Amino acid sequence: MLAIFNYLRIFLEFLLSIMPKAKQQSKTEEYLGLQTHQLIYYDFETTGLNMFHDRVIEYAFMKETSDKEPVENVHYIKSLVNPRTKFEEIITKITGIHPEELEALPGIENHTNKIADFLRIPNGCVPYLVAHNGSGFDDFFLKRFLSEHESKIYADIKNKIKYIDTIHLAKKIARTKYHRRFSLKALAEHYKIKEGTHRALSDVSTLREVYKALIRDLSKELGMDYEDVLNDPEGVYNWLYDFN
Repeated sequence: MLAIFNYLRIFLEFLLSIMPKAKQQSKTEEYLGLQTHQLIYYDFETTGLNMFHDRVIEYAFMKETSDKEPVENVHYIKSLVNPRTKFEEIITKITGIHPEELEALPGIENHTNKIADFLRIPNGCVPYLVAHNGSGFDDFFLKRFLSEHESKIYADIKNKIKYIDTIHLAKKIARTKYHRRFSLKALAEHYKIKEGTHRALSDVSTLREVYKALIRDLSKELGMDYEDVLNDPEGVYNWLYDFN
């Protein structure tokens, strides 16, 4: 009998030895609350709605975090940008940004490495970028200026980045897919979330809350825990775009 117990003990020790070890988080990952994926919300204010000719005048990127007070340059980055071109007065009326505010500022080419570095998540984590109408607007601007200005950091990470469009999400979730309007304003009204002010950081904050509200509805639809779905952007991405 003792021989059998010894055999079982040795066999169990062998099984434990070949099981993959849990990856220990770095201090950076622990601080940001990262697991294997990172949600990053972002928004641009631009000189107009033409993706091919208009330019960025302001940007904001924010990482999902459990911290109640996000810290600039840790959890989010933002900046005004010199578009090096004139823009219509209607843009000033919408955003409150005046051309003369931007004249002495650097152009977007001076921000590419800062943005790309913010998107570069430590230890091989995958950045999931969330934007509203991203596939029809913001994603294009991001890819264009990061590619145009040959950011080496972006070249290293561009194939890892995944994009989630909250319009696509709202149109697929059962509780919102029959809505007639899918603007960020309309979804914020639906979920009783404070509307953004057409400034990049304000709109990103609204976007974040809208995304989380959509995820809450999705978790109910799937019969899953909200926190589990929120912390699994890979699963949301695969469900949204039907990747198995």
